[in-house]
Order: sequence, then C-alpha cells, then structure tokens
Amino acid sequence: MIQPVNNNQRTALYTGAGLGAGAIAGGITGYFTKPYMKDNSVTDEFVYKCMDNEIDEMVEEHKKLLAGLKQLRETGSIDGISDDMLKQIGEEDDVDLKALSGQERKAWADKFVKDGFEEFGVDNFEDLSKKVLEDTKKGLVVNQKKAINAYDDLIFAEGTAPEKMKETLKAHVDMFDFDDHFPNTSLDEAIDAAVDGKPVSEVNKFILDEKQQAQECFNSGINHHKNLINEYLASKKEGKPGKNLERVFSEDELKVFGKKIDKLVKNAKLKAAGKWAAISGGALAVVGAGVALLTGKKKA
Repeated sequence: MIQPVNNNQRTALYTGAGLGAGAIAGGITGYFTKPYMKDNSVTDEFVYKCMDNEIDEMVEEHKKLLAGLKQLRETGSIDGISDDMLKQIGEEDDVDLKALSGQERKAWADKFVKDGFEEFGVDNFEDLSKKVLEDTKKGLVVNQKKAINAYDDLIFAEGTAPEKMKETLKAHVDMFDFDDHFPNTSLDEAIDAAVDGKPVSEVNKFILDEKQQAQECFNSGINHHKNLINEYLASKKEGKPGKNLERVFSEDELKVFGKKIDKLVKNAKLKAAGKWAAISGGALAVVGAGVALLTGKKKA
C-alpha cells in the first residue's frame, strides 16, 4: 500500500497537480475559443468546410431550378416558381418568362432542355438532371482532390504505343486544356500534336504539367477563400469591412457571407467542445485521483 505523504510532499504535490490541471484546462480552453484558427489564420479544414457548404447550397439551388424547368417544359405554368428562380432560369437566354404565354414558355423550355441533352450527351431529363448535379458536386473539396490525383493514373509506361496514348488522352479530354496548348486546332489535331514524334517521357510531362496547373488552381481557390474569411473575422473586431471584402461582395452579399462564417465558427466551437469535454473531464479526474491516492485519502 502506498503510504500517505508528509506535509512537505503534500505541498509539492498539490502545487504540481495544480499546474498540471491548469495546463490541461488552459490548453483546452484555448482550443474551445478558436478551434478553427492556427497561427492567426483559419485552418484549411475550416476553409474546406466553407467551400463545401457553398457547393451544397448550389446543389440544392440547382435541384429547385431543374424542378422549375421541368414544370415549364411540361405545363408552361409558372405557379409555385419564385420570381428569383424564374429570373435564374431565363437568365442564360435573357428571356422574361413571366412575359411569355404558357405555350411560349413550354416551347422555350423544351428547346433549352434539348440543348442540355446535346451538351451533356443524354436523351432524357432525368439523366440531364443527374449530370448537372454530378457536375456541380465536382466542386466539393474531396472531389477536387480526387480529380488532381487522377492525373497520376494516366502516366504511361515506357514503350507505350502512340495510338494507345492518344486513345487515353481522348478518353480523358475533360482533364486537359488542349485549346490553351494547341490553339486554333481540332481536338484530334491537338492530341496528335501532343503525342506524335514525342518520347513517352514528354507525353507524361504534358500530363503532369496539367496536374500542376490543376493543383495551383485548387491552392489559389483555397487561399482566396482563406483571405476573405480572415479579413471578415478581422473586420468584426475593427467594425468595418476590409477592401477585399468590399471589392468582392455587395453590402447584402457580405451580410450573407458573414452569417455563413459566423455559423461555421459556432459549429466549430460546439464540435470542439463535444470532442474535448470528455478528455478534459477525464484528465482532471486523473489528476484528482492521483492527489487523493498519494495523500492517503484513497487506498491503493
């Protein structure tokens, strides 16, 4: 059995335990306060959440838009479709749908949808809707990262035949900006120019250069969002928006942006509290148990 300590030992023990408990509680309190910050800047994870929320909102908005478009195509009726949604639907063709008759709206919507069939390579509205939503979800951070890493899967082994490389590039044409590299040429001509007379290593370099551009574009987007969020959080202390915020957002847009960031900050704090509550309680309990044990208040 551990023997009770004397008064000198007890003084040292309580002092040490107090420091330990304070360090634990203090560290966790700091995390509770700003779990979304690191080195005076919002974390990448917080920015990812902000960006993903934007994409999620776009997906829901597109669902409503597609439902409205389907209604217009089938009935020509605008009942139940908000003015804002009607404006969004007709914005591409600069058409005022409220000013058209029911039959005119049906005809316009039918043509608009069939243009979508051609663009996405489908022949029915359900598949068109799926394609539109899938395309929107490509903006999710996890999907952007997958798209960047996908370039590695295209790297060719030495000795790969030129025709095989051309087939692969054509099958993944959406991953490359051929117009930028080979302007004023058809797709087939651009692919030929990327492969013909080139060693496999040079074709691979072409692929990896595209990956690098995609990575830089992703990084730029992250940094852009991070700067805006940091500026917004700083502006709350200063009581006025920074220049970048005023340049990017209108007054109403900034209010919406601010509410979203405030909500994410609140959620981050709540999540941190839930994650660390058991840890803090458990750690302090261990410290308390140690004091009781070593002072003889609890038998070993």
